[in-house]
Amino acid sequence: MQSILDINQSVFCICTTLDTSGLMCPEPIMLLHRAIKNIADGHWIMLISTDPASVRDIAHFCRFLHHHLLQQHQWQQNKRNYYAYLIEKGEGETQPTSP
Repeated sequence: MQSILDINQSVFCICTTLDTSGLMCPEPIMLLHRAIKNIADGHWIMLISTDPASVRDIAHFCRFLHHHLLQQHQWQQNKRNYYAYLIEKGEGETQPTSP
């Protein structure tokens, strides 16, 4: 699925969008970990979350696995906080190789 999202006046082309709204830690990170394995190095994934812990968790996830957190954005809709993260896959999430 390819989509375009406008964050802070910038337009990005996103290879994958992962909506984890309503899920709490650790589920957004677990789903991101699985999804990021399915995209090529250098491709982008957009994660949407309602979990306030995602602010800390996504930054740590990217730093630990050598991905790049390009943008993050927070907004409120219907009295609920939403968080969006634009992540570029680094070389930290490699596919296992067969012998």
